[in-house]
Amino acid sequence: MCSMLRTPLPADRNRDGSLDLEAVLDAARGQIRKLHDWRLGLPPEVPYTEPHNTWPLTFVEQWSLAELTAELSTSCYAGTLMLQAMGLGGWMFNGLDPFSVLGASGTPEVPGRGFRYDTRDGWLYPNPTGLLGIMEGYCPPHHRDKLHLICSSRAGNLRGINSPRGSCSMVITTTRRTLPMLVLMALLFALPPKASAGDDLARAVLTELNAARANPKAYAEHLRVYRSQFSGKYHIPPGTKIRYITKEGPKAVDEAVCFLERQRPLSTLGWAEGLAHVAAELVRDQAKTGAIGHGSGRMEMRARAERVGRWQSTIGENISYGPDDARRVAMQLIVDDGMPDRGHRKNIFTPDFRVAGIACGPHPVFETSCVIDFAGWFSER
Repeated sequence: MCSMLRTPLPADRNRDGSLDLEAVLDAARGQIRKLHDWRLGLPPEVPYTEPHNTWPLTFVEQWSLAELTAELSTSCYAGTLMLQAMGLGGWMFNGLDPFSVLGASGTPEVPGRGFRYDTRDGWLYPNPTGLLGIMEGYCPPHHRDKLHLICSSRAGNLRGINSPRGSCSMVITTTRRTLPMLVLMALLFALPPKASAGDDLARAVLTELNAARANPKAYAEHLRVYRSQFSGKYHIPPGTKIRYITKEGPKAVDEAVCFLERQRPLSTLGWAEGLAHVAAELVRDQAKTGAIGHGSGRMEMRARAERVGRWQSTIGENISYGPDDARRVAMQLIVDDGMPDRGHRKNIFTPDFRVAGIACGPHPVFETSCVIDFAGWFSER
């Protein structure tokens, strides 16, 4: 069995409008991926085949069935070929249990095509989600969350504060006339979703960030433990069978460990209640709207800060969507998976940042959000 990848096939026409058939066929052949070298091997019995295949039919019944279904089968086959020519993939079969074909029969002796699937109490059928590296569904664990799906499907430069879902970082300094804004996203080191956030989490996040700043080498041990839980680019939390895909895999964690090993200790961040109010305003707003990013207009970071007080030297903001565990929030931002500039990490280890305020709360899409605002200094009005 082969699968067509979804990449559109090139079919450039010649100047006279004609197509080079061989070139089109070569392009199509290049999009074919063999799944396995072995036969499907489904037992010729229920539930692996449909029950009607075991019913005895008379010659007339068999002939009538063949005639009545021939046109429909031909149409379906033609449609499948058309989808493949468009680079959209496509396959067709009948008479076999589709879940058994995909590998969701629940019987180890009948692996089918080996697709990954989920089951749950109350579900009538298993839910195949994809085949690693071949056909991966837009859902966990192939995509950890909506952030990762957006990151995978929306390539290109992101400007200003309108960043896709996920962790966002922003830095504004007073050293230039034009205030630069750096917006970056980090994949979430997700835990099973829980609904806990608030003051305790905010204070715990600051404790984690200060632990990393004060003793980076010691904090690297937490990342080494996290690193040991990887299989390829998948993170598999202890005690679970859930796999969370990352963009860089353990490579990003290794790079973060090396960074922490070289990073000199910094002074800890003081708690700035005014900055916590600045962060809390965004948390409350996004809890109602489900929005993401650093806000715009009145909700833009600097506008929020200047309504509350005055900041000095430099100001910055990180936002985490998803994790409700302080260490996961800190590790997510330090590793900064998939972000070449490691903007979240830079914010955490910026020596000019001396104070921070944090607010965490519920988010209608990602369960929990934590907004971390940094500054050289901050005084409330």
